[in-house]
Amino acid sequence: MKKKEYIPEEYIWNVVYNCLNGLQTLHNLKILHRDMKCANIFICKNNVFKLGDLNVSKVAKRGLLYT
Repeated sequence: MKKKEYIPEEYIWNVVYNCLNGLQTLHNLKILHRDMKCANIFICKNNVFKLGDLNVSKVAKRGLLYT
């Protein structure tokens, strides 16, 4: 059985910041992710978190998103 440990608050804020920064970048490019979940957040070196799995994403054309 694993020992229960708390995740430091600074680490959690780093995850949130990186994810929101990634979403802002996608939205600035007029891309809607549409599948945000823990499994689509990847941990890279130096505790950098990136969004992935854009298979169901949509690109806004003429300012509108079509399904």
